[in-house]
Amino acid sequence: MGKILKGRIRYCLLILAVNYFIMTAILIRHLQLGFNIPNTPDPDVHVNVTRPTHRTPSCKHMGFWHPVFRKWSSSSKMMTCFGNFVGYFNAFSLLKNVTVEKTLATGSDRGGESLSKAVKQKPWDEFHHFEKGFFRIPCGKNRLPNYNFKKSQVHIDWLKATGVIDDARNRHVVQRNISRLTVAMTRFEYANPYWLIMDVYNVFLMTHFFNCSPDATNVLLLDAHPEGHMDSLWKIFSSVFTLRLLPKQVRFQQLVWSINRVAGPMLEKTKSSLPLQAEFRKTVLDKYNITSDMGRHRKHKCTYAELSVLFIWRRDYVAHIRNPSGKVRRKIKNEEELLDITKKTFPGYSIKGVQLDTLNLAKQLELVASADILIGMHGAGLAQIIFQYPGSGVIELYPHNTGFNWHFYYLSQWSQLYHIKWRNRDKKLEDKVNFYTTIPPHVIISAVKSMTDMICSNKTMVLFKSEGRWYGES
Repeated sequence: MGKILKGRIRYCLLILAVNYFIMTAILIRHLQLGFNIPNTPDPDVHVNVTRPTHRTPSCKHMGFWHPVFRKWSSSSKMMTCFGNFVGYFNAFSLLKNVTVEKTLATGSDRGGESLSKAVKQKPWDEFHHFEKGFFRIPCGKNRLPNYNFKKSQVHIDWLKATGVIDDARNRHVVQRNISRLTVAMTRFEYANPYWLIMDVYNVFLMTHFFNCSPDATNVLLLDAHPEGHMDSLWKIFSSVFTLRLLPKQVRFQQLVWSINRVAGPMLEKTKSSLPLQAEFRKTVLDKYNITSDMGRHRKHKCTYAELSVLFIWRRDYVAHIRNPSGKVRRKIKNEEELLDITKKTFPGYSIKGVQLDTLNLAKQLELVASADILIGMHGAGLAQIIFQYPGSGVIELYPHNTGFNWHFYYLSQWSQLYHIKWRNRDKKLEDKVNFYTTIPPHVIISAVKSMTDMICSNKTMVLFKSEGRWYGES
């Protein structure tokens, strides 16, 4: 009798073990995000005019992996609704088989129009309000848990607008089915180069975290902002679209709520490196057919004193409908004087001065990527240093009575760039009415010499100037 009982127990345990492995295999298969997507070129430069790609893909081109992804995937992960909702790191989530009900989004159905057509547009007209059921995921008889999105009101609002469908497979008829991985996000400072680059970079990380490449991923922008002068940076993705291009009901097989900005790596000062920074730089430059290894001849340029220096000028211009006057702060008063004396002091160097926002993005990237030394007043345009070749240098200038800002200092470190910062101490050099600073020429000459020494001797030092002296920072 005991032998029979033991045999039945072994049999039951065997059945349980087999079922466990089968269910585990099904779950792994269910969560895999392999989509192999043909590389569909995007002919448009504006983010809101590209139609969503919805062909069935199979992702043979897998994304890069980074150790931070392991942290995201293992920390505060929650799966519910038959695996149709997965939360990661309390900062982003994956929704599977989710239906977007466009009619439950209130607010402007515009977006992408020129600044001249959006002058009278109110700030709140550029954002949507989502009613309950805007997102709908299959959850059977279950309720969607209240996942804890930390410090992200956008994600909290999206979760509140998410309803459930009493159907584990979401088989109801919709007007369009999109199987390609799609990343959803809401932009805020859409015309600010620093925040724009951060948004694009964060979506870039999402594509690789979910094992796809940017050119195999859609981006859904859940806002209605007018066009910005750097919108074409979004072209690294397969297609980018806003709500107005969608039919009333769309089912996304894989929809990612992108990582919130606060949790993103570019706002973490404690990081020693920026995940996939080199891959991001190469992806952007390759998209514009710009050589990503422009610094490969630096040894030759150092030997023959032929480094390239790029001055970035801040000038009055209209980049945002909230600033119709186009008045810009932190401008350099004596641009021509600085150019002339730098050219005379370094006759073999290639020295240019440009206002980046007047150029198309391809030309901007080409100039920045080829610059051995980039010089400019503190401002959002310096965010493009992320596209400089490693081992290049950045000279960041500050007007009087302005505190040092950490953003570009850390961005330099993460991009393996040398960094010098200088702050004006003389009130007489400031035009506070028109927001100009006169930069003493000897400051630029001294900084360029110091930067040349660091670049050409591979020193590991960051410098800043205070009270007339240069100080090193480890």
